[in-house]
Amino acid sequence: GVELVEAQTLARHSVESGRNHHAVHMGGIAEAGSAFPGYDCIIPREAATVAEVLKLSGYSTAAFGKWHLTPLREQSLTGPFDRWPMGLGFERFYGILSAEASQYEPPMFDQTTPVMPYEHNERYHMTEDIADRAIEWMQLQRSTNPHRPFFAYFATGAMHCPHHVWPEWADKFKGQFDDGWDALRQRVYERQLQLGVIPKGTVLTPRPAEIPAWGEYPDKYKPAARRLMEVFAGFMAHTDAQVGRLLDALDDLGIADNTIFVYVTGDNGASAEGTVHGAWSAPSFQNGMPEDPDWILEHIDDFGTARCENHYNLAWAWALDAPFQWMKQVASHFGGTRNAMAVRWPMGISDKGGLRQQFHHVVDLYPTILEAAGIEAPNSVNGIKQMPLHGVSMMPSFANANAAETHHTQYFEMFGNRAMYHDGWIASCFHGRVPWDRFGSVPFDGPQEKWELYDIRND
Repeated sequence: GVELVEAQTLARHSVESGRNHHAVHMGGIAEAGSAFPGYDCIIPREAATVAEVLKLSGYSTAAFGKWHLTPLREQSLTGPFDRWPMGLGFERFYGILSAEASQYEPPMFDQTTPVMPYEHNERYHMTEDIADRAIEWMQLQRSTNPHRPFFAYFATGAMHCPHHVWPEWADKFKGQFDDGWDALRQRVYERQLQLGVIPKGTVLTPRPAEIPAWGEYPDKYKPAARRLMEVFAGFMAHTDAQVGRLLDALDDLGIADNTIFVYVTGDNGASAEGTVHGAWSAPSFQNGMPEDPDWILEHIDDFGTARCENHYNLAWAWALDAPFQWMKQVASHFGGTRNAMAVRWPMGISDKGGLRQQFHHVVDLYPTILEAAGIEAPNSVNGIKQMPLHGVSMMPSFANANAAETHHTQYFEMFGNRAMYHDGWIASCFHGRVPWDRFGSVPFDGPQEKWELYDIRND
């Protein structure tokens, strides 16, 4: 079996298709499709998903949770359904089509039928629900088709806003962020060095001038800032617990050893879309109406509940993206692109807990899954000639921590921030508009643009 737990539109279809996001017309998020080449969000049939290829090779396929790949104009109950999960290779779908949703009352679909599983359930939470459905599906699949392999795609609404979680989860982290975002970033950095996640000698990048130091942030508003981060941490722990339930289910079914479980965690970097003071209602910021910090403070007890759609202060995102510069939307720097990934496959990986430093991109997951399944990438799917895959298999690194790098060149782009990587070097261009400047212009090739060159093996 294959289980993929993943999280962001641009990266999402690169995972599904094994091609770069502009090549499959997903240069922007699904709600913002336009007529510009690479941005219409109409996924071409020449880029069949890994689910479609696996289904045609005899796999059962299912997707649970956040989809966010269907153009807004195609999300009506009358279709077309070509770019819903069932039209792109998944036999089973249970989740949301949107970018974000309340975790307590999400607009869920069972296949193409809208459902309200939260009715008459005061303890409903979307992440728990999709975990329940994924486990139920795996159990049914094993009992009815025990000799048929399966592919399950599990994408939570976390850690996207709103940061919804029960108070008992947030309270586990009470007081842990009282010393602020600068101290948190330092702790994260030191922990990364200790674990070997980053090489010795790595220097922590400085705080951008646009982000206030914790010592300069008004004491009056610090209680709200601390609580927003406690809620976020509880939301993350709760999400991780549901992913753990999936792993336990594989163990209980006796199929864990021969199931490759890929856990990609992140949203193209932590999100700084919550303003300097955070947000009681993230949609207020998204619509150009940031809230008064006094209002946010007065409603501190709402954080994490269904009464609001809270988002933490932007400086927490900077702290969580240690040791890199910037955060989500700033695809020119690793703070806006690099995410953690863990792979469990007992029959295929003997180096339990090992670390790998080879450069890879999300487009590499598709060919990796096919190679693990012993399936060649097809030249045509359903009679349609396929465009070449842009990714390479990560399998060599599974067997050898010192395997030579095979992904040599890769570009990154989001909202005009862009970079080009080649064999250890990366040229990065940040155009100057920060993510929390909701309606600022994007000055292409203007004086604000700044190109930087790094040797990531040494810089």
